[in-house]
Amino acid sequence: MKLNEYVIVCLDGIAKGYALDLALKSLKRLGCENASINAGGDIKAIGTRRVPIQPKFASHPIGFLQNAAIATSGTYHSESHRSRLMDEKGVIMPAGNEQWSVLAFSAWRADALTKVAAQTQGDEHLLATLGGRLLSSA
Repeated sequence: MKLNEYVIVCLDGIAKGYALDLALKSLKRLGCENASINAGGDIKAIGTRRVPIQPKFASHPIGFLQNAAIATSGTYHSESHRSRLMDEKGVIMPAGNEQWSVLAFSAWRADALTKVAAQTQGDEHLLATLGGRLLSSA
């Protein structure tokens, strides 16, 4: 990509993740030791409580979340979920059942890295370099 080309970036999911990070930071500052928030698929947990995680359209839980965040993005499309992913050329990915769940310390980063996972078909080395870990891809 050239620097003079335009790029379309949608920050709503990353902003939602950042709001989760701030909310849990505030709860912790107020003395809450264990808490979790699920904001439409972006989930973050603090403390020792283990929160089961089951991405949208997954047939079963993929594990537990503890002191971390997870976000899932995919190519699914419905009336209630209208956002779409684009490939590296800016072409909207066709609707389907592909999804990528990424674990990170912060919710904003987990959400951002789901887009990286989609673009790279789950390049685990790149995700780790950027501070995340691919938990599932389908």
